[in-house]
Amino acid sequence: MEKSEEHTTHDSNDDETMMHESKPEGTSKTSSESPQPKLKSETLETSQPPEDDVELGSPEISDDLEEQEEQEEAQEPVKPIESNPASYTFRDLLLLTQILHTLGLIEPKQVLQSPDLDECGETWFNHKCTVLARRLGEFPLHTAATSDQVKQLYENMLQDFSPCQNTTELANSFYHMRIRELETKILEEKDAFETLHNVA
Repeated sequence: MEKSEEHTTHDSNDDETMMHESKPEGTSKTSSESPQPKLKSETLETSQPPEDDVELGSPEISDDLEEQEEQEEAQEPVKPIESNPASYTFRDLLLLTQILHTLGLIEPKQVLQSPDLDECGETWFNHKCTVLARRLGEFPLHTAATSDQVKQLYENMLQDFSPCQNTTELANSFYHMRIRELETKILEEKDAFETLHNVA
């Protein structure tokens, strides 16, 4: 009988020990079931801009810019080749103003009212410098400039090369531009010659 009581007492002690050991498991289970903190991605989702906002570079903005550019281009009149100073070299424009100066056509009013502009166009077209330019494909006209073309070209020269106000000022401006153009060309050819000389 004493042995059975001891055995019973030992079993009860074992049960208490098992209960104490099982408590941490219950605690860990409770902690695992506790709510976790929200991730950053969930917070970032709420800060995204609304879909109704127009983003930069959207088709609507690009279309507006294209329409604005087209309107600006339409407002600028296209100059004909014959009367556009950009169609000619500084040498060509210098020669034309020198011819006008030789004819005594100094002020714009004199040029625009002169009956000699057809002659001026013929002289300009048949000059040896112009003939050489035509052979090199550097002169835009295939026939002599008419009186109206010379007038329009003269007006465009005054407009494009402001503040020149008459033939003399235009001629001086083209002269200095031509000199700078020649100086640049000479330096480029000099550098090319020295390079070839050093290689040889």
